[in-house]
Amino acid sequence: MTSTSSARTTAPVATSTITAAASGRWTLGDLPVSRVGFGTMRLPQTGEALVPRAVPRDRAAALAVLRRAVDLGVNHIDTAAFYFSPLRSANELI
Repeated sequence: MTSTSSARTTAPVATSTITAAASGRWTLGDLPVSRVGFGTMRLPQTGEALVPRAVPRDRAAALAVLRRAVDLGVNHIDTAAFYFSPLRSANELI
C-alpha cells in the first residue's frame, strides 16, 4: 500500500505595510474612492460580533485604528446602523 501525504499550503504573511492607495482608485459618482475599504462592524467591540455579552473596545484604541486606516489611504469606511455594541456605535466613533 502506498501512502501519499499532501502538504497544506498557506499564503505567506505580509511583512510590510500595504496601503489602500497602492490598490488603486475608482470613481463613485464624482468622488475617487480607494478600492480597499475599511469595514467597521467589529470596531466598537471585542469578541463575537453582535452579541449582548461582547466587550466594548477602548474608545482611544478604536479611534487609533480608524486614524491609521485613513493614514494608509482608506477613504471608504463601511458602516451600518447596526454596527454597534450596547455602549458604543461605530457611527459615533467615525
